[in-house]
Order: sequence, then structure tokens, then C-alpha cells
Amino acid sequence: MSSISETPDFSGSDATVNITVRYPDGAKHLTARHGELLLDVLRTGDMHVQSPCGGKGTCKKCRVEVVGEGPHLSCQYRVVRDCEVVLAESKDAVILAAGNASLKRVVDDAGLVRSVEGAWRHVTYRGRELLVEHAVDGDTSSAFGIAVDIGTTTVVAYLIDLCTYEVRDVASVLNPQATHGQDVIARINYVIEHTGGLITLQKSIVDAIGGLLVDLCSRNAVDRNSMYVCTAVGNTVMMHLFHGVSPATIGQAPYTPVFVDERTVKAGELGLPMNPQGAVRTLPSISGYVGADIVAGVAATPMMQSDRFSLLLDIGTNGEMALGNKDVVYCCATAAGPAFEGACISCGVGGVEGAIAHFDGESYSTIGSTLPVGLCGSGLLDLVALLVDKGLIDMTGCMEADYLIERQESTDTDHDIVLTPQDVREVQLAKAAIRAGITILVKNAGITFADVEHVYLAGGFGNYLRAESALQIGMLPPELRGKVVPVGNSAGIGAQFALRSMRFDVDIRAVVDKAKYIELSMRQDFNEEYVNGMMFE
Repeated sequence: MSSISETPDFSGSDATVNITVRYPDGAKHLTARHGELLLDVLRTGDMHVQSPCGGKGTCKKCRVEVVGEGPHLSCQYRVVRDCEVVLAESKDAVILAAGNASLKRVVDDAGLVRSVEGAWRHVTYRGRELLVEHAVDGDTSSAFGIAVDIGTTTVVAYLIDLCTYEVRDVASVLNPQATHGQDVIARINYVIEHTGGLITLQKSIVDAIGGLLVDLCSRNAVDRNSMYVCTAVGNTVMMHLFHGVSPATIGQAPYTPVFVDERTVKAGELGLPMNPQGAVRTLPSISGYVGADIVAGVAATPMMQSDRFSLLLDIGTNGEMALGNKDVVYCCATAAGPAFEGACISCGVGGVEGAIAHFDGESYSTIGSTLPVGLCGSGLLDLVALLVDKGLIDMTGCMEADYLIERQESTDTDHDIVLTPQDVREVQLAKAAIRAGITILVKNAGITFADVEHVYLAGGFGNYLRAESALQIGMLPPELRGKVVPVGNSAGIGAQFALRSMRFDVDIRAVVDKAKYIELSMRQDFNEEYVNGMMFE
């Protein structure tokens, strides 16, 4: 496979090139500038192509077939002549939306009030008047809201009836920003390096949420004009991009965000397809790398209702964690996510149909029980734990050769599925960062691992990983055995609570007021703990 096309002759750079893109459901015709990168052309044409590394040519996930030339990395291929491109079939993602039943709150005061005076309806939300509208025609009795978890990889939206406080429906989609980079650093760089990059990323996420909103309203026969409130959570970079604020300062020391406060704007200002006077509220963050998703997640757990400390781990594209009780919440973030999202793993994939999700001995199971297409995070963790247990990976992480999982003829791919020594190294780096982060939090709290009451595992990867595998490789210390509680999408559940109950605002404010952020890069002992965490136990 060629990964970089021949250097083109740019003397005809004003010329245009015609590209036919074929994909399983049809074809599309695109026009490009002579010499333009194929990945940029596909992005502009709204064609979804995986590019976790942000077009740097390192992840090898954006491979396409150029008819007559063979496979190429679209981020490295410059179009210099008319061509035909074939995209591989994309697999459906399995997106976590539910929360554990243990996450419960009284939700009986959403703060939305409607009153009718003559021919006019007044709508207020949390004491602030949203609109005065003509109420003679149309339904004046219904009121709805949408709670949104804007994840780096996925976006989940919950339709909520504000008259009954019932969650009517849920919808989800992959975050379309991922075509510009899998992690937040890649997206920050995209904003910095591309003219109009901020506008592109903001529009893509607003359009994605708008699409979910329209779909939910259509499925439930809800008038979009009766959608008065949107409450959103996400990491701090996602909050910046959603509001169209550059996150550039988060990408360099001292990693200072432009804002961490709660923000409320009108839906019409963002272009969301709901009542244009409706309130779009984003919850507060704590720091550049501990965002509103963690604030909402901590508030949604029983963590701050106890004298004893509990730990929340949200391990997705980013590794964010908090250790707290009723008096204080210590929090930090680690650069742990890419390995467990499949971005830097040779045969890694996200949580899609066909992803190997678990190993039981040497047999495996896939999402959707279909032919395998690669390893997702939970399957990767299980496999590494298995090979450590068998002695094929030693304590230092050394594995002599590639480990064959499945030959190509038994897969739904065009290659063997293997685990490489470099893949093992990536897992080491990720798990060491998580272990070091946990250790630093426990140190700051002045407790031991044995003192931790519960470990709440949140997020897609966190919810599905097997605690025993995490313990086997030393990602979690042995003192936490038997204390792990999967809580599902705690950020999304927190967003729901924030939309459905004004009482929950007290919990949100308590998290922010009692939070103590620890910048790991500034800690002298972090490197030591990180090195210690590299060993497989």
C-alpha cells in the first residue's frame, strides 16, 4: 500500500479535478482543486472517513481505494487527475446512553413556567423570561427539553417532557468532528492550523445536535416550537467548540480555558432547530481538561453524600477522574484515551458492530455477534490481561512477536487481526497514566487505596471493561478489587438531572465549589508514578 502519493505538479493549481466517490449505499460526485488532499475533499463533501490522528498519516485509518491505483491514505493522497474512490463499508457504532439504576435524584422542579394571559403565552425558565408568544393557535400545554452529552467520540441526546419529567426518548450519533481528529488535542490543532477551522468544528457539532433534535421530535410527534430548553455537557474543549470559542489556549501551558463558567444563550443564536427563544445551557467546567461532563458525572453519583472517598473514572478518548466525598473533590486528567478508542492500535476500532469486545480464555465475542473487524478498548484490555496471565507478555511489556487473533478469511476485513508489540506498548502508556493519576489523587486526599469506598466506572469504555482485566494488568490497584461499580453514561444522566430539576443545581455548584484540580504535568512525583505504573503486575 502506498501511503503518500507522488509530489504533484502544482503549475495547474487553478484547475479542478472531478472525483467520483463510491460507497455501499450509492455514489457521490465531488469537485476538488488540483493538488488538494483527498481527505479534505471528502470532508468538504460530507463523506465520513476515519482520521483519528487528524490527518497526520500516523493512524492509517483513513485508507481508501483509488480505482486503478490501489489503496492509499486519503490524508496523504493529493488529487491531480480525475479519479474514482471507493470507501469501505462503515460499521454501526454502539453508543452508551443508559445509566446505572443507582444514579437517582428527585426530579420534580425543572423551573419552567408557562402562563397564558389573553392571547399571549409567557414562558420563563429558572426565573428568566424566555419568550412571549401568541398562544391562540397551537398547543399551549406541552413543553419539552433536550439533554445532550457532547462526547469527543459520541453525542447522546435525551428528549424530556417538562410537564411530567419523563425521559421520552434517546438518540445518538458519532461526533462528526472526529473526522478532524480523534482527540481534543487534534481538534485544537485543527482550529489553530486551518483558516475557518473553528467555524467548521462548531457547525459540525451544532448540526449533529440539531439532527438528533429533529429526529427525536419527529419520532415522538413533538412540535419543535415546544422545545424550550437544551442542557449540554461535555469536556471543556467540546464546550468551547459548541459555543464557537477557540480552545487554542487549552492546548499549551498553562492550559487555561477561555471560560469554565456555566453559559446560557438563545437557541436561535446557535442555530438549533428548536424554539429560537429557547434557552441553551451548558454546565460549568473545572479546568481545561476536567469539564462539564465530569462535573455532571460526579454530581450524579452518591460520591458527595458520603464521609468516605469514592473514585469516578471516565475513561474514553480522554482519561478524566475525580476522588471525592462530602467535603472535597480532587480531580485530574490523563492522556490515556487513544489506545482504548482504537486510534493508535494496529487493528483497533471503536465500539462498532464486529468489534471484539471481550475474551473468555482464548475465545472472543464481538459486538452484534458478527464477524470480527478489529479490537475495541474492552477487548484490547481483556486480551492483554490474558497474554500477561499466560506469560506471553512479561512484566516489562515485552512481547516477542505479533499475536494472531484471527486470520483474514474469518474476518469482515481485508487483513489478519493481530496484536503487535507496539500495541502492547500503547496499552502500557495508557494504563500507566491512569494508574499514576489515581495514585496522585489518593496521595492528595491523604488516604490509601484501601480507604476508597467505591470506584464508579463511567463512559463507553469504562462501562464495558472488565474490572478483573484492569486489575490483572495493574491499571487498577489490587486494593480496589470488589469495589468497582459501572455507572454507564454518568455525564448524560447528569445532564438529564440538570434539565429536570433545579435541586440538582445545588449538587452541581457543590462540585465546582469543592473541586481541587491537580495539574499532573506540574507534579514532581507524576513521572515517578507513571514509570512505576508501566509494569504489568
